[in-house]
Amino acid sequence: MPEAVWGDPSCGLPEAERLEKQRLLEASSTHPEAAEQYRALIGSHAQHLQACRAQTWPQTQAVWLRLYDTDALPGVLDEVLDRIVNRGYNQVFVETFYDGRVLLPEADNPTPWRSVLQEAVAAGILPADTDLLAEVIEKGHARGLQVHAWMFAMNFGYSFSERADRAPLLARNGWGETSIAQARFDPGLLVDGQAFYEDAYETEHLFVDPYHPQARQDLITAITAILARQPDGILLDYIRFPTAVGADKWVSHPHELWIHAEASRSALLDRMGRRRERELMHRYLQSGFLSAADVAQVDSQYADEPLPSVLDRLRTHARRAQRYEAQFWQQAVDHALQGVIDFLAAVAEPVLAEGIPVAAVFFPGGNRIQAGAYNAKLQPWDRFPAPIERHPMSYAICGDNNATCVADQVGEVISKTPVGTPICPVLAGTWGQPFGGHASLEIQMETLKSRYPQLECVSHFVYSWMEPDSDRDRKFRLQAQTRGF
Repeated sequence: MPEAVWGDPSCGLPEAERLEKQRLLEASSTHPEAAEQYRALIGSHAQHLQACRAQTWPQTQAVWLRLYDTDALPGVLDEVLDRIVNRGYNQVFVETFYDGRVLLPEADNPTPWRSVLQEAVAAGILPADTDLLAEVIEKGHARGLQVHAWMFAMNFGYSFSERADRAPLLARNGWGETSIAQARFDPGLLVDGQAFYEDAYETEHLFVDPYHPQARQDLITAITAILARQPDGILLDYIRFPTAVGADKWVSHPHELWIHAEASRSALLDRMGRRRERELMHRYLQSGFLSAADVAQVDSQYADEPLPSVLDRLRTHARRAQRYEAQFWQQAVDHALQGVIDFLAAVAEPVLAEGIPVAAVFFPGGNRIQAGAYNAKLQPWDRFPAPIERHPMSYAICGDNNATCVADQVGEVISKTPVGTPICPVLAGTWGQPFGGHASLEIQMETLKSRYPQLECVSHFVYSWMEPDSDRDRKFRLQAQTRGF
């Protein structure tokens, strides 16, 4: 990770003002006069931020932020939010449910997941009623920031697999595997939610069956608790299936689809209108193919049920098996896609009922089809409900330090989004320098502005890339104080 470079962020504060604010923050714990001056300065900076963003493209510039439990210690969260305002951001997306943890108080957590604060409370570092989410919302508002809760959706976290009572909720492929079947983690070392402290990759993400009503209810329980803290919006991430073998993984076989858990499979079979097709679909899901013998046996089993057409009666069993395979493959894929859409609609409902924005975070390529195969994410963002904002993760790497391909991804989303539905592209990188193959944020922003000046919102992933020292120090403090390092 490169060292922090200031770059040229729009609506950023001059260095002298940044340093003065930091000085006052450090002095405020022991000097009441400094505390008063600090409060006045953050209020002044909030007014400057509002005025600047109102006349600067884009009107909303957001950043993604992960908090650690010891951010609840005096002054730590203040410094983080000050750094965000210093860079001209007026919106922050705070990670609130991720990797099997929720940013709720240890003493007030109605969800099936552990609190992010659990270990710090157990170690006596924080009181059990510490509400870091409520605190970041309050302190963000004081600085002119809108604070949105960023939540994982169909990815419930590795530790969720430890709950025997939730085993029926897990998505399974045709081989009976869950999405963590190929995880690198040693389960023996990760009991009691310790996976939260490891860097999770795709193989450690535990996806649930979107058709299971308890899976929807569990996430709605978390959303309801988060809404009680009155965030300015909710962002739902991981509204998709796992890729397991890299971002370009394609699926072309029914066993590769994550629709084989009981709830999903039952829902698919219930879609079949005739007993013959239901039995044939059952066999297709079991074996991954249909043979002439399958068709002949099912014909005999349901001899009282006439074939739907004269043409079917003229076809051989082998020819009908081929036709059924093609039909069932498409129905199975459509069923998987519909599960994602229905899950999103269900969990977004309580947010929409509150009258605050709810957004879907997605990869523009997650809905791709290639020679009959589908992107493994099976993420039909072009079919998401119109009231839900689109936040496309426009992470394409263009080469030659330009952002043309990033703008192309954004353009595709604009062209496929209902008129009136807000779009807020997510850019990866940092200010003033390339990062991981991505052009600097200045280059990416200028490219988007020139091509799509109608955009009113752009977000940047992620705070830790812009302020690596801040993130590293806070994360180390977490490990040192809660794990005895």
